[in-house]
Amino acid sequence: MFAELETLLRSLKSNEFVYVPNPGNAGDSLIAYATFRLFEKLSLRYEVGDHTHVYPGRIVVYAGGGNLVEPYKNANQFLLGNLPTCRLLVILPHSVRGYHDTLAKMDSKCVIFCREQPSFDFVRHHTSKAEVLLSHDLALSVDFDRLRAEVIQGGIQPHATLRHRLRDLKSDLKTLVYGFQNRRSPGVLNVMRRDYEKTRYPIRGGNLDVSHLCAWPGMVLNLDAARRAIARMIGLIERFETVRTNRLHIGILSAMLGKQVELYDNSYGKVRAVYEHSLRDRFANITWCES
Repeated sequence: MFAELETLLRSLKSNEFVYVPNPGNAGDSLIAYATFRLFEKLSLRYEVGDHTHVYPGRIVVYAGGGNLVEPYKNANQFLLGNLPTCRLLVILPHSVRGYHDTLAKMDSKCVIFCREQPSFDFVRHHTSKAEVLLSHDLALSVDFDRLRAEVIQGGIQPHATLRHRLRDLKSDLKTLVYGFQNRRSPGVLNVMRRDYEKTRYPIRGGNLDVSHLCAWPGMVLNLDAARRAIARMIGLIERFETVRTNRLHIGILSAMLGKQVELYDNSYGKVRAVYEHSLRDRFANITWCES
């Protein structure tokens, strides 16, 4: 499923590279966890970088996700700063719907993996020199039995700082409020976006945006932080039988947990594209729903 991606990463084995996590919500923690475990599997040497920094002369691997979409600016600003001076740039499986002027600047030292067909077509149209490959969302590479053992049987300890404890308390209170609002359908969890990627889907009952609730403030997305966010998400999702969502990674994680998933599109078609490319034939417990 990830043969071309693994082949490319193996070619970096003799070099230490900079891996730059994609800033985002708790759903990005699932991608990050999968990425760290893939690097481990391939015995790669790397340091975790910062999306606000420039790495001249270095091999740079930018995380998968959906950041090359307007109005998100992090990935584009990072690319503009690093394209002129980096030695090699690899973008892990991404959704791309914007910044065609930046794509046009990419040359033969750039490799872009796309996680669905529309992104692949878009990138191929706007860049003529970079290598463009079609892959899958990296969360799908997760060894879920290992992940479950690490975050459940392994017993992830709570954050020690007051700031994060307050965030956990806020999350718990919102979960209680959701239970009251959705008391007529106690087995159903609505996780619908309320940000830029929201749609007009009418929510029946309350809404609990798990990806937002579990994205701790100031979180440095290393392996430990990724596991903590995933543990928190699993703890919320496990209370329900059915998950209704237009958040891609809530849908993927819920399907891995064996829940019945009613999956909806986001505002620009990312969820539908990943569903059609990677999820439809993989998860019998995901049902595609029109908004």
